Amino acid sequence: MLVRRAVITVLCAILASHSASASCIGVKPVENLKDQSLLFKTDKGWMFIDQLQSLARKERQSVSFAYVIKAPANNTRNGAVVIKSGFKDDGSSEGKQVDAVTLYRPLVPETSCSPRYREFAEREIPTSDYDAYHEDGYRTSSYRYLRRFHILYQYGDDCRRTDGDDVDRYALGERRTNLSQFSFKSDIVKNGYRELVLWPFRFRSAFAGDERAADKHVQIRDYHTDGNGLDCVRFKAVIGPGAFLRINDLEKRTLLGGDNKTWDWPLK
Repeated sequence: MLVRRAVITVLCAILASHSASASCIGVKPVENLKDQSLLFKTDKGWMFIDQLQSLARKERQSVSFAYVIKAPANNTRNGAVVIKSGFKDDGSSEGKQVDAVTLYRPLVPETSCSPRYREFAEREIPTSDYDAYHEDGYRTSSYRYLRRFHILYQYGDDCRRTDGDDVDRYALGERRTNLSQFSFKSDIVKNGYRELVLWPFRFRSAFAGDERAADKHVQIRDYHTDGNGLDCVRFKAVIGPGAFLRINDLEKRTLLGGDNKTWDWPLK
C-alpha cells in the first residue's frame, strides 16, 4: 500500500510539473522560462535564440520558434502578438521579394470576445498596400484581405482588434496604435505615425533609417495564459544570413515604444 501511494504521489508530481499551458510542454522547464523569451527547436530540444546563429546552417531554412508569455500565477493574461520576419536586402533582391508581403494566421477558436476565425492561408499582397493600411489606415485594393487577416482578441474584459486605431497616448505628436505595430519601420512602431494636419491636406513626415527588406512575412497569434500564468506562442519562420525577426505583443507595449523582441542575423 505504501509503495502504491508513493507511486501515485510521484505521478501527481509529474502531472503537476506539466500543468503549464499545453503549448509550452517540452519547450523548457517552466522555471527557466521568462516573459518575452524566444526559443527555437533543434534535434536536441529547445534552445534560446542567442544560440541560433552558431547552430543553424548558413543556407535558408524553416525553423520552429516559441515566444514565451509569462504573467504572475493566477493572473490570466490575454492578448495577441504580431510576428514580422524577412531578410535585410543588400540590393540584390528584386521584384516580388521586395514588393510583396506574405500574410498568415492560423485558425482562431471562438471566444466570448470573438467568432471562430478560419485559417488565413498564406497570401501575398503588395508592400505598398500593406504599408498604406498599417501606417496610414488607407483602404486599398487589398483591404478585404487585410480585414480578414486581422482579428478580434480578448484583453482583460475588453475586446480589441489587432488593427485597432485607438491611440495609446498623444504627446509631442506620438500616435501609437495596434495598427502601427504591424509596420516594418522601427520609428513608426515606436512612435506611431507623426502628422501635421492642415485641413483639408494631410502631410506625413519622412522616416529615416528604414532598411530595404525582402521576403517579408507577417503572422498573428492570440494567446491565453493558464493558471500558472504561462503560454508559448509557437510559429515558424525562414531564417538564414541577413534574416530578422520582430515580435510585438499588442498588450505589452512599453512607455517608450518599440518592438518587444528583435533578432537579427547580420548580412555576411
